[in-house]
Amino acid sequence: MEMNKGIPEDSIAVLPFRNMSSDVENEYFSDGVTEEIINALTSLEGLNVIARSSAFTFKGQVADPKEVGSRLNVAYILEGSVRKYGNKVRVTAQLIKAWDGFNVFSEVYDEELKDIFQVQDHISNKIALKFKEIVGLPAKGQKLVSASTENMEAYELYLKGRYNFSKGSLEATKTAICYFEAAIHKDQDFVLPIAGLAACYTFLGGSGMMEVDLAFDKAKDYARQAIRIDDRVAESHLALAKSAFWCDWDFELAGTAIKRAIQLAPGTSGIHGFNSTYLMVTGNLEDALIEAQLATKLDPLSLSSKFHLGELFYRSERYVEALEIFDAILTDHPFFKQANLFKAWCHLLLGEVGSATGLSLIHISEPTRPIL
Repeated sequence: MEMNKGIPEDSIAVLPFRNMSSDVENEYFSDGVTEEIINALTSLEGLNVIARSSAFTFKGQVADPKEVGSRLNVAYILEGSVRKYGNKVRVTAQLIKAWDGFNVFSEVYDEELKDIFQVQDHISNKIALKFKEIVGLPAKGQKLVSASTENMEAYELYLKGRYNFSKGSLEATKTAICYFEAAIHKDQDFVLPIAGLAACYTFLGGSGMMEVDLAFDKAKDYARQAIRIDDRVAESHLALAKSAFWCDWDFELAGTAIKRAIQLAPGTSGIHGFNSTYLMVTGNLEDALIEAQLATKLDPLSLSSKFHLGELFYRSERYVEALEIFDAILTDHPFFKQANLFKAWCHLLLGEVGSATGLSLIHISEPTRPIL
C-alpha cells in the first residue's frame, strides 16, 4: 500500500504516551516524557515534528494511525506508554508507519527513574537513525537528551510545572510558577524551570492576565538567568525575544534571540510562529509568510496558526489564498469574528461586494495592526 503522495516522508507526530501507572496523577510524568522526546526531535534539522498542541489533540483516544496521519499530514507516528513505580520506570515506544500501520520498531525500557533522560535519548536517537535510513536525514549520533539535573525530585517538580502551564489558564499558570520555583529551590542550576518561569511570565503579560511591564520584566530576568546557566535551551531565547519585542519594542534584541532559538530547535512551531510575527511587524511580509506556513505545517490543528497565516495572505494582497484559510477556519469555528471580518474584506477587495454582504462588518474600518 503506497503512502499518500501529499504527505512528506520526513514527518512524525509523537502522540501522548499513555500513563500506565497505578496513580492517575502520574499523568504529568507520561506527558513530560512525551514532550521531552518532541523537544529532542525538533533539534534535528530536516525533520518535520508535529507540535505538542496538535499531537495532544489525540490524548486519551484510541486513534487509527491512518486517520492521525491524514489529519496531521505525517508519515510516521510514535506512540507509547509510561509506568512509574517507586524509583523504577518502564517506557514502551513504537514507531508506526501511519499509512498502513506497519510497526517500524518497538522498544521496551525498564530502568531506574534516574535514567529517564537516557531512555528519552535512546528513543530519540533511534528515530533519528531510522529517518537517516528513510530520507537521508543527517544523524551525527549526538546526545539529543541530556541529564538536565541530577535531582529527580527537582525534575518531577519541573514536569508538574510544565504539565500545569500547558493548560493555559491563569490559575494553572500560577500553579506552574509554584512548581518551577520549588524545582529551582531543589537545584538552583536546573535551567529548565528557570526557562519555564520566563515562559510563564511571557504568557501572563502577553495574554493580559498580569500587568504587562511587570510580567515582561520578570520574563526577561528569568530568560537571561537561564541563558547564563545554559544558552542551549531554546525556550529561554524565545522568552527573551518575546519579552524584548512586546515590552520594549527592542527589535534588535528580539531578532538576535529568535535566530538563536531557531538554531537550537529548528523544528519548533511556536518559534517559527513568533518569528513570523516579528518579521511581519518589521515589514518583511515575504519571509513572514514563509515562516507562518512552516508554523502551520508543524501545528496543523492550531487555530491561532491558521488565522495568522490567513492574515498574512491578506496583508500580502493574496486575497484568494486568504479566503481559503478563513473559509477553512469558519467551517469549524463559524462564530470566529475576526476570521469573518477578514473574509469580508477579502471579498470587498476582490470586488465581490455581493459575497461580502451579510458577513460581519461591525468594525467597518480595515484592520491595520496585527491580531495575534
